[in-house]
Amino acid sequence: MKDWVLTYLKKATPDISETLLDEIKRIDFHLFDEHEDVFFGEKHKKYDAYIDAMIPLMGHLNCHFESVTPFKCSNCQKFTWMFISVVAGLSKDSFVKLCRTRNVFYIYSPANNAYTKDFAIKKMKIAMDVQADLKIVVFHHELATFPWLLGRYCILRELVKIILSSRDDDTVNKTIKAWGFEKELNHAMEFESTRRAAISAYYAL
Repeated sequence: MKDWVLTYLKKATPDISETLLDEIKRIDFHLFDEHEDVFFGEKHKKYDAYIDAMIPLMGHLNCHFESVTPFKCSNCQKFTWMFISVVAGLSKDSFVKLCRTRNVFYIYSPANNAYTKDFAIKKMKIAMDVQADLKIVVFHHELATFPWLLGRYCILRELVKIILSSRDDDTVNKTIKAWGFEKELNHAMEFESTRRAAISAYYAL
């Protein structure tokens, strides 16, 4: 998590407690690298508070990650926390660029059936640009079940594409590494290598 994040949160939410800010700084998302069950049992109460406190980081992005049912969805919570952790790891300049992008919508699809996502135009903090194309970034519901580092890479890859206005995979991966997300990149490359080896072994049978 970058240094600008806590300052940003304090400015966005003046009544946020110093205790909560200190706890967010202490945890700094790292425990998710190894512990995958933080959204279950008693632990989820604490992370609900952290998610609520960090939501302002998404305030200038057109995000819709809510569950399609009236019940809280642990996968939605985990994905939201994944997404916020990536945003919090960006430089302040990259974050500002991301917030200034227009006509970009981020959707987490928490179900594999058909449903409708509504965006209230009047509530958007960034005006629509009628001269620019719409970009819909859709994150599949299974992403929340991925290992933490792999999920972060998948989110990061799409955000970098938006920030750079580039879809070139080599450029995107070089940028991810240059921005200090080497651990996520290496995990994704290892995962892809293992996946390809498994496919090759299957077809060799």
